[in-house]
Amino acid sequence: LVNIGAQIAGASFFVANWAYIALGTDYFAQDNPELFRNTWSLAIEEQFYIVVPLLLLVIALVVRRAGLKLTQTVIAVLVAIAAASLVWSIVQTSTNPAIAYFSTLTRAWELVLGGIAALVLRRVAMGRATSSVLGWVGLAAILGSSVFLSTSLPFPGALALIPVLGGVLLLAAGTADRPGLVTTTLAVRPLTWVGDISYSLYLWHWPLIVLALALSGPKIGLLDGPLVIVVSLVAAGLSERF
Repeated sequence: LVNIGAQIAGASFFVANWAYIALGTDYFAQDNPELFRNTWSLAIEEQFYIVVPLLLLVIALVVRRAGLKLTQTVIAVLVAIAAASLVWSIVQTSTNPAIAYFSTLTRAWELVLGGIAALVLRRVAMGRATSSVLGWVGLAAILGSSVFLSTSLPFPGALALIPVLGGVLLLAAGTADRPGLVTTTLAVRPLTWVGDISYSLYLWHWPLIVLALALSGPKIGLLDGPLVIVVSLVAAGLSERF
């Protein structure tokens, strides 16, 4: 109960990742998975949303006084932060992988790359052919990661570059005036609906998996899996709607 209470408190105040570090949680532990373990990444997101606007405000004040160019300065600062975070992720993944998995410091670069992409891509013109290539490479990186990355490999570290850069390439492919096949396919309504409910879906799916394991254990069966997916989709749709 004390453990679950700490998880709930961490999730409620968006510091779940640090709570799991304090609890000594191993993300990949198979026995007795925590009910709210998935909230660790949501906590990092919210910390990012709080810190980065404050950082941008400070940069803007410095730029204004120093007479620098705002966009270029912001990009330079974000690149420096991303590089430092990635290097620390590689180092800590090799020395303390349990902490590296949950730490905001080792994960910041993954979100910062999205910010860099947002600033850079708006200045780049892209044709349909380039969009197609980037889309296919990005999709392959993400799908390949889901197939070939396993718990036996050191993660996040350098390996996290594969799915993260895959995501950045997909974002880049979508900025073309005439996007390629991957972008147009991902833009069909059933898939964009999943995107609309993705936050709620992420929130719901893990507790339902843990409850299913508690009821049927030790593994989710062929019937349990689809049932968890359906219930997760329904719950996420209702949460997003209401």
